Amino acid sequence: MNVISKFLVFVLALVTTTVMAQDFQGEATYKTHRQMNIQLDSSQVSSEMHQRMM
Repeated sequence: MNVISKFLVFVLALVTTTVMAQDFQGEATYKTHRQMNIQLDSSQVSSEMHQRMM
């Protein structure tokens, strides 16, 4: 009798957990922030570097 009652409690807990479980489905999105401060001064750029950039 004791084994049966423990088994029933276990099954009831398992069923309750399964029913109450959340359903996670969808798409995760992440927002990142990077700040790049690039300043180009044409007087300091060599002609070779200028050709590479173009």
